[in-house]
Amino acid sequence: MVKRLKKTKSISSLIPLVLKPCRKNNSVELLQIQLNWEKIFNEEIFNFTFPKQIIVYKNKRTLKIQVDEEKIIEISYNSEFILSEINRFFGDKYIESIRFLKD
Repeated sequence: MVKRLKKTKSISSLIPLVLKPCRKNNSVELLQIQLNWEKIFNEEIFNFTFPKQIIVYKNKRTLKIQVDEEKIIEISYNSEFILSEINRFFGDKYIESIRFLKD
């Protein structure tokens, strides 16, 4: 029989450690977007993009979306559609603008 060096931790004690980084800088909303990204968009957008960060500047939220380099121009043409779908997901005008980042 092997002796354990450390006591096991309960899951409830680990959850705050995992979620702590998600609470700062609107990360709860970003996490909601990331978890529902496939539900919000079709495969054409979902397969080549991923939301990375929400930046708040002068009370305006900007979503940074990482895009595959070969699809960045095509996806950028759909920026108004992406913006409207994200805001429809939240039920109001939550995101003001979008910035695309090359992968």
